[in-house]
Amino acid sequence: MTAVDAARAAQHLVLLPLFGLIAARLYDGRPGPSPRAGLVGLTVLAMAASATFLAATAAAMAGDPGAALSPSILAMTVGDTQAGHAFAARIAALAALIAAVTLNAPRVATATLAGAALASLAWSGHGGADAGLKGGLHVSVDILHLLAAGLWTGSLARLLGLILKPGGEAEAARALARFSGAGSLAVAVLATTGAANVALLVAPGDWAAIPASGWGRLLLLKLCAFAGMLAAAAANRFALTPRLAGDLAASAPTGGTIRRLRASLGLETALAVVAVALAAWLGGLAPPGAG
Repeated sequence: MTAVDAARAAQHLVLLPLFGLIAARLYDGRPGPSPRAGLVGLTVLAMAASATFLAATAAAMAGDPGAALSPSILAMTVGDTQAGHAFAARIAALAALIAAVTLNAPRVATATLAGAALASLAWSGHGGADAGLKGGLHVSVDILHLLAAGLWTGSLARLLGLILKPGGEAEAARALARFSGAGSLAVAVLATTGAANVALLVAPGDWAAIPASGWGRLLLLKLCAFAGMLAAAAANRFALTPRLAGDLAASAPTGGTIRRLRASLGLETALAVVAVALAAWLGGLAPPGAG
């Protein structure tokens, strides 16, 4: 993994849950204002990760690590490259998001700004390299994939926070139940757009070469992580969440169920981090048949 790949992964690992945490408040019906300090802190972290990605990209393009600190080369990268244009749009969206969160703007507005910042990542990957109609289709597919991944990872972060909070069993049970529909939608979109992305990247004649390529092996590892997330999510939805609801309704001890939920959500979150890191790494590799 190169410095650019690592910086790309850092961007994803901050921007995905940032959008998801904000978007989750649209469907869960939880009253009250957003947690301003936490969201502003996460947004500032996203800006720092974006700046790091820009610096790593500039250094890679110039073939000189010192270029990461050169104002002229950084300015050229922002002004003359697609990744730079996406960076400028992302920073603008994140700055507006800080203002929106600080002023307690409507949830739809903050979710739109966070979604725009996340969607800008699509122009820094393989989709942004395509031109014409295929390029537009590929970027659209990547944006849907990013938004679905953000909804899932952000909701995971929120659920894990609730289940770890002492005395938060009832609130966690309600949040888990409300997430079931949104989670199913996110999984369906991720699977569909993931398959479409592979079809857009690899010609049918090159599919047999996927397992033998570095890109293909990373893709298979990502799919394994995704499968593990699905298994953990299924256990949460169909076994552990109903069990917790039953324990609460019967005023029975919930300690054992809570421990299992914490372990399951922790595993799902760890696999999500692995999947996101692998996706970022894939973005810097050429698929079979490219070039």
